[in-house]
Amino acid sequence: MGALPKNNRVYEIKHLQERHKEILRRLTLGESAKNIAGALGITRAVVTYTQNSEIGRAKLDDLQDGRDETVKSITSHITELQPRALEVLEGALNGTIKQVEGANITTTLQVKVAQDLLGRGGHVAPSRIQGHFEHEHKLTASDIDKIKQRAYTEGKLSGHLVGAEVTDAEVTEPTKVEDGNAKGSDT
Repeated sequence: MGALPKNNRVYEIKHLQERHKEILRRLTLGESAKNIAGALGITRAVVTYTQNSEIGRAKLDDLQDGRDETVKSITSHITELQPRALEVLEGALNGTIKQVEGANITTTLQVKVAQDLLGRGGHVAPSRIQGHFEHEHKLTASDIDKIKQRAYTEGKLSGHLVGAEVTDAEVTEPTKVEDGNAKGSDT
């Protein structure tokens, strides 16, 4: 169900019905063909035919252009409101916040709205993301030496290690890459 036919038949939509308009509206909003088909009780093929038809592509372009203009308008309006948002935050810091006339809005709500507006305009305070690691290991130098010694002993006993001694490893930085092979320094 929902697969496109393997033959070369072309299904071209001659005019948009309400169902086609709804498909295109949902595509404009970024919904997947699978979700659109499921929500509207149609096959994915119908969604694809609508999306790929000449009239469907033209309408989709118009809808996307309209969406882009709406986004530009909203962005412009947010930019215009940012000086007022900054005034609210400064007023909160100074204890001189201006109350909105005729509105029963708390200072806390005004500050939250101002912060949200500034955030939507790209002026967000840096946030720190912390993670919790269940298997955090802190190995001491003594722990590492014990691991090395145990590996050496096990290697000798199993016969996989012959004539070796435990030493500290030296890390070298690659100095040159030729033909995809890194060459380390000779120090």
